[in-house]
Amino acid sequence: MYIVDVIVYAQKLGTSGKHEPVRAAFWSGGKGECIHPRTLNKTKQNREIWSNDYPILADDKLAHETTKRLANVEKTIVQHSAQFTDLMEKKSKTEQSDKKKIRHLKEQNNQQKEQIETLKRENEKQIGKMVDLKKEHEQQIKKLQEEKQQLQTQANSMTKKHEQSVTENETHKDELHKYQHKIKQLESEFQALETQLKNTKTKLHEYVLLTEKNRSSLSSLHLEKDSAINELENCRQQFNELKEYYFVLLFIFFLTIYNLYL
Repeated sequence: MYIVDVIVYAQKLGTSGKHEPVRAAFWSGGKGECIHPRTLNKTKQNREIWSNDYPILADDKLAHETTKRLANVEKTIVQHSAQFTDLMEKKSKTEQSDKKKIRHLKEQNNQQKEQIETLKRENEKQIGKMVDLKKEHEQQIKKLQEEKQQLQTQANSMTKKHEQSVTENETHKDELHKYQHKIKQLESEFQALETQLKNTKTKLHEYVLLTEKNRSSLSSLHLEKDSAINELENCRQQFNELKEYYFVLLFIFFLTIYNLYL
């Protein structure tokens, strides 16, 4: 707490017409307290002590000017007090607004995290299903390829026999046609399974891209949260610097007034 005693001379209200010293004490409290001027009670003993320490002014004009200056000082103090109160209210509103923003960002961040975790679990399930389906298709394709190879070998054997014997080939023609027809069916099934495998690979790639997109969204939310926290810290630092500067100016102002009336 900073205390500055200002000694002024004002005309005493009454019938004597004498001028007596009036001591006004001004002080400022820390942590956002408003500044209030107060006038100490004038007792008979104080009047005698002050009369001995300070000469009584005889000029009414000087006493009036002194009283007027004191009123201006009090008015200035009240103005500074109101300004300081406004600054404190603005600071409080800014802090509340920043807290609401940070709370809202945290809630959004948590919601995004939950959504991303849900999507990740769903993606993992879908990827697992796709992998299993891919393995199953690969096994079927391998099996069909083996069957195709076997049938192709048999067809080649039948063709050779047909070339050796036309008579025997009449019987074998039907079987050959059957095998060829079955080969075509197997080739058609092979193409269908191959198409399904390509579609499965495409869907798997889409799920991987979606997972990467969700990770990027989560990273962006973290960056926005860090930016909001840094901005709040900068506002607090600027306010503390402004408060220190204000108290220094106020102390110099009261010190100047004190020196003026010495």
